This record gives sequence, C-alpha cells and structure tokens, in this order.
Amino acid sequence: MLARGFRCCWTAWHTGVAAKAGGASLKLRFDRLGRWQWMWGLAALCGSASSHAELSFCGDPDPPPSLYWVKDADGQRSTNVSGYAVELIRLALPAGQEPRFIGMPWARCLREVEQGRIDFAMGGYYDAERAKRFDYSRHYRSLTPQVFFRADAPLELASKADLRKYRGCGMASGSYAHYGLKAAELQISNSGYEGMIRMLLRGRCDFFVEELELISNFKYLGKDFLSIRELAHAELPDVDAPAAHLLTMKDGPAAGLLPEINAGIERLIRSGDARRLWLKHGGEMPFKP
Repeated sequence: MLARGFRCCWTAWHTGVAAKAGGASLKLRFDRLGRWQWMWGLAALCGSASSHAELSFCGDPDPPPSLYWVKDADGQRSTNVSGYAVELIRLALPAGQEPRFIGMPWARCLREVEQGRIDFAMGGYYDAERAKRFDYSRHYRSLTPQVFFRADAPLELASKADLRKYRGCGMASGSYAHYGLKAAELQISNSGYEGMIRMLLRGRCDFFVEELELISNFKYLGKDFLSIRELAHAELPDVDAPAAHLLTMKDGPAAGLLPEINAGIERLIRSGDARRLWLKHGGEMPFKP
C-alpha cells in the first residue's frame, strides 16, 4: 500500500536526507506542488525492493454486480470480493501495481481512505463537500436516480426541490447532493436498505431516494425489493445521474496515479470491455458508462 510506503519514509521526510533504494537516488525538494509530490517519489523508492507496488481498495459489497462477497465451497460468504468494479480496476491499473480489495462498511471505508490507511474507496459519488476531502477518478459507470414512496401515498413532485415538502429516509453514509438533500435532513436507517424500506412502509417517512440499479440488484441476494406491491418509484426530471468513482485522500500519495488510472478506465469503456465485464457479473440492467 502506498500509504505504508509513506510511513516507512516518515523519518526521511523529517530529516530531509537523500533517499536511496535499489541503487537509485532521489534528491528531495519541496516545490509549489507541496510535500505530497515529494513524498510520492520517496515512497516509491522505499517500496522498490519488491517487484510490484500494492494498492489497497475498499468498498461496501453487495448487491452484485459491481462489488459483492464471494461465496466459499459451502455457499457461505468468504472474506474475498469480486465484481465488475474489481475486474475493471485490476485491468485499468498501470503496470506493476498489484491491487488488494477489501470489503467493509462504506462509512469505515471512507474514513480509512481519508486517514491514509487505504489508498482508494470504490464506488463513491461526486459531491462538493466530499471533493474537499478526496480526489476523484474518472467515473466508471452511471446510475438511474429514483424516488421511492408508498404506493398508497404518492408524492406530488415537479422537481427535486419538492422533496423538501416531505419526510425522507436515508443512510448515514449516503451521498444525496444530486437530489438536493443532505443525510442530516433524513430519518436515518441503522439496519441497511431493508431497514430503510421498512421505515418507509411503516410510515416513519414519506420517501427515500436511491439509484434504481442498486435497489433492483438486491434480487441477487434473494431480496426482490421492486416486487413489493406497496413500494412504488419514479424518476425526478431534474436530478443528474450519479456516477461511481474511485476516491483517494485529497492530494495524498495515491492521487498521482489518477491520470494513468483514468486513461485505463477510458480505454476499457471505449473498447467495450467494460460492458462485457458488467454483463459477466450479472448486470441485467443496461450498462451506462
């Protein structure tokens, strides 16, 4: 992990000495790009004793196809993850970079990346507040925004601004900026998506907003939420489609890899390989890069 490479060079950063690794030398200097550019080269040298550099990626698995837990021979959840995002990222990385994928709750994943213990978070949406803390990759898939409500209590919505007339449910670590909402304005579910849907159906809120693909794909886990007769959903005309990105610590050690990663993602999308990976992992809904 690049963050570990930085920690191994922490002493050198404080003393300002010249670093040498594998017979190569590096003059250490600060310039207008700041200390992270300096430390990027130093961390690379610290890790040069190995034949490749490990990059760590975290995400909140399930439902498929983007990121999900792999089952073991007994059909039980293992500690390994797979999915469209895993294969795409592996192929998009520059040569010599070895990825390690870790499943964990989304709030913890963001915290680990922001604090430099993990290099990248997978699947984050862009919003202005997050952009103060993270650098973003090019997006690698787009999604379909929806508002979900009780079928017997339809909402009168001409635009996303009308959502504020009603009580909303949400997830603590969710990003709702594209709906014009903040998590703090919503009744928060502490029991995942299933708990949030129960809150809605029991009348504790009037709606929740989420992307259609995510709710639909819970059927791969035996939870076909869209078949619940009491649950209805609709589009909002003025909501921009959110997109999944990689996030890394703002101006941090892994941010220097983003141009090469972006080029790799672009190549896979243009070639059609990204769409083939989506279909391979069970993406029944249309692939939208």
